[in-house]
Amino acid sequence: MQPRKFLEALEAVVYIALNSSTTAVNSKVVAEKQDVQPRYLEQILQKLVKAGVLRGSRGPRGGYTLARERRRQTVGELYQLVEELDTKKPVKKSSKLFNSVILPVWRDIEVQTIHALDKITIEDLCKKHGTASVDKKTDFTI
Repeated sequence: MQPRKFLEALEAVVYIALNSSTTAVNSKVVAEKQDVQPRYLEQILQKLVKAGVLRGSRGPRGGYTLARERRRQTVGELYQLVEELDTKKPVKKSSKLFNSVILPVWRDIEVQTIHALDKITIEDLCKKHGTASVDKKTDFTI
C-alpha cells in the first residue's frame, strides 16, 4: 500500500464532500488545491468512481460528487479500496524470519489500522474541517 496515494485519495474525497453540495467539483480544482498533477489525481478519481465512492459527470460543468452520503462512507473503506486498486504487487520474500515474524505482525497492524479507520466517516472529517482553520478567510472588519 502506498500511503501517499491513500492520503491523496482521502483528501480529494473530503474536498469533494465539502464542495459538491450544489455542483460537481472539477478535478483540476481539486488537483490545484492538493498541489498534485491533474492527470495523476484523475486516475485516482476515476478508480473511485468505478469503486462506487464517487460519481463522475462529463461536460463543461462536469466533475465529481460523492456517490453515497458522507456519513455512510468510512475512511477504512477508502483505505481498503485504494489498497486494492494499487497496482503494485505485495512484497513476497522467502525468508523464514519474514514469513513467520514480520509478515504476521504487519498483517495484525493492518487489521488494527482498518478497524480504527472504519470508525471514522467522511462526515467526521468534514465536521473536523468546520472546526479547523482550513481555507477560512480572516475577516478584518471592525
